[in-house]
Amino acid sequence: KLIVPRFVLRELQQVADSADRLKRNRGRRGLDVLARLQKLEKPEVTIFQAGQYDEREDGVDTLLMLLAKDIHARVVTTDFNLNKVAHLRGVEVLN
Repeated sequence: KLIVPRFVLRELQQVADSADRLKRNRGRRGLDVLARLQKLEKPEVTIFQAGQYDEREDGVDTLLMLLAKDIHARVVTTDFNLNKVAHLRGVEVLN
């Protein structure tokens, strides 16, 4: 099961709306990949209403680490720095 917190989806949308062409392209690609994953039978993709996390002003990376620890989940990322921080915080990462 692939859980996408609402705050991650919001971040992708903000990046896709960026005035910077490179950022905008990365955000759009992220949204496209997510849309393709949702069409697949497996993995099951769920947009997770993260309640208390959705309302916080912390950065997305911090929120992701907190949520992953709380629900005992792994983080899937291609972000090298997020991978390192997750390991330091004791969160398992699939890169």
